[in-house]
Amino acid sequence: MVVHGSETLVNLEVVGPSLKLKHLEIWFCVGLKSLKICDTNIVTLRTSSAHKLLLSNVPMLIEVDVGGHPFRHILDTIVPWGSCILSQLEVLKIHAYGGLEYLEHYKFPQLGH
Repeated sequence: MVVHGSETLVNLEVVGPSLKLKHLEIWFCVGLKSLKICDTNIVTLRTSSAHKLLLSNVPMLIEVDVGGHPFRHILDTIVPWGSCILSQLEVLKIHAYGGLEYLEHYKFPQLGH
């Protein structure tokens, strides 16, 4: 599922193992207040709303592509949900604008193989 630039998407919940959804992409949805993904077999996630993301029990998730502004805030937002999935990820992409000097304060763990 791909949603780009929606002004009407407000709260999105992708919940339940019976869902066949494997790939989710949510970018530049200015009205989005929450993005909850749990108990599902999603494989790839791409979003510019990392600060609104709640991830839980996503055992098949291997690729995450997140964006945000500024850089230090995107890293701070990844820490709460990232710690529970980083060991299973094969690909983690972070898109951020400005403030790259904050990168030196973060230690990224090695991702899974």
